[in-house]
Amino acid sequence: MPPKEKIRKELSVWAALPRLFICLLFFSMLIMAPPQAQAQLLPGTSDEGAQEEAQYDPDPLGRRTPRGAFLGYIEAMSSEDYVKAAQYLDLGFLPSGKRKLNGPEVAQSLQLVLDQSADVKPAAMLDNSFDGNKGDALEPSIDQIGTFQLEDGSVPIFLEKTTGPDEAPVWLFSAQTLKQLPGKADESEVLTVNQYLPEPLLEHRWAGVPAGQWLIMLLLALISYLVAWVLVAAIAFIVRQVWKPVDTAKRNELIKAFSLPVKLYTAVMLLVYSAREIGISIIIRQYFSEATIILAWVAILILLMRLVDVSSGIGERRMTRRGNLGGLSAILFFRRAAKFILIAIGIISILDTLGFDITTGLAALGIGGLALALGAQKTVENLVGSLTVIFDQPVRVGDYCKIGEITGTVEQIGMRS
Repeated sequence: MPPKEKIRKELSVWAALPRLFICLLFFSMLIMAPPQAQAQLLPGTSDEGAQEEAQYDPDPLGRRTPRGAFLGYIEAMSSEDYVKAAQYLDLGFLPSGKRKLNGPEVAQSLQLVLDQSADVKPAAMLDNSFDGNKGDALEPSIDQIGTFQLEDGSVPIFLEKTTGPDEAPVWLFSAQTLKQLPGKADESEVLTVNQYLPEPLLEHRWAGVPAGQWLIMLLLALISYLVAWVLVAAIAFIVRQVWKPVDTAKRNELIKAFSLPVKLYTAVMLLVYSAREIGISIIIRQYFSEATIILAWVAILILLMRLVDVSSGIGERRMTRRGNLGGLSAILFFRRAAKFILIAIGIISILDTLGFDITTGLAALGIGGLALALGAQKTVENLVGSLTVIFDQPVRVGDYCKIGEITGTVEQIGMRS
């Protein structure tokens, strides 16, 4: 086959890629979309599970899901309403005549254990569906949200799905966990941090917690950041001394890219660990949990975006040295696209952490993206075709060739022409 005919054949094959890309995009949206979105995209389908959930009336105490039950218990404890807090507990292990009387005492004992020695997941990480977490190795009706320590070992903290009078799911702290709680103890004797607080800071309480603990939590946040700053600075100094490549500018860019994200993430981990170890109340830790998760997400996103800048900067310098303006344009395009995707993922993750239902939004974005891709098919064809020519190089700048009825020398390859 003549070389020019071979080139024309190759280009015709690459020109078909945009249509294939759009088809794959459409089917991937069908596969990845949640069941509710698939029901909207595919006529004649339905989600029986969603219909069953819609039949349940809201629970006044918010116990339909594991997350709702845990947050309801924390809210009841923050208002020091132990009678209400007892309604989040499965007291089936107590004699029926003593449940109403002893329930508030069990709720307070659980709080003391959670305050002092429990490693509990942030509420935002708990499952928010009626059926709970189906991906763990536990029974379908049980979710583990953490552990607490006793002298003879670790005890799992379970939430268990029970059935209410209307056959609707009600999640409660499992009797299996509550039976292993220690006896009632004085709060001032149990909580480590309270032993060092002056009397005025113990007497004044905010959200059911001594004011002194809130002040200590803020102080811990400041100390955690300072410690993280010192650790990262020391590690960066050691790396500069040990790693001495030829291109020191590239090394410094990488160190700078990692410094702030690692500093933020380390500070978050130090804050979470130290607050648990000194006995900061579970109420305060849960109030701060959303902020720590969001800050951890921000640290990860900053790191990824900085790595995108570093890698694209290396590519830009190479393309500039070679005089490849088309390759430079492609790198700039991919850098913007990567940052846009990272920002979108970050916004979705933060909204999910704050408790917003993002399922409908994701379905709308998927349908909107599909409509945009179909409506801009020619633009997508031009874009994908240009990127294909730039990276696979069936023709290069300076080549003399014939494409269709056009014959001449290639002078420039851009993003659209």
